[in-house]
Amino acid sequence: MTKYCKSCGEELQNEALFCANCGEKASQKHKSFLNKYIVLAIIILIVLAIFITSTFVLNQTQTVKVDNVEFQLPVDYVSEPSRTDVSYDGNVKSSAMGWSNDENYIEIGVMRMTGRDKQPESCINYWWHSNKNVGLFGLLF
Repeated sequence: MTKYCKSCGEELQNEALFCANCGEKASQKHKSFLNKYIVLAIIILIVLAIFITSTFVLNQTQTVKVDNVEFQLPVDYVSEPSRTDVSYDGNVKSSAMGWSNDENYIEIGVMRMTGRDKQPESCINYWWHSNKNVGLFGLLF
């Protein structure tokens, strides 16, 4: 592609930085075009790094089991429960465990009941309690 001086119109040699006729600086459009792609690629890499960091580093969880039912807790909670309680009342088995971090305490409980035909684990209920949230879930089998 032939380039011309924007000041005097003289044909420029390949890769010339200045016009040989008038001394005007030659435009470097192809380099600025590449620079735009480099800047765009760097921005995409930074956004991708932030996403990966927030997904894999900041949201880490640990798996805990209460009566063989798995739950996910944030990693800042201690790995061993500070409270464990198991009780039986007729056809009901209740298990509860508690974990804490610097600010909160979470207690998760699992209650298993046998059905009318005495089949074990026909119903499982589980709950959690923390300083901020209380919830109750039920699973029927």
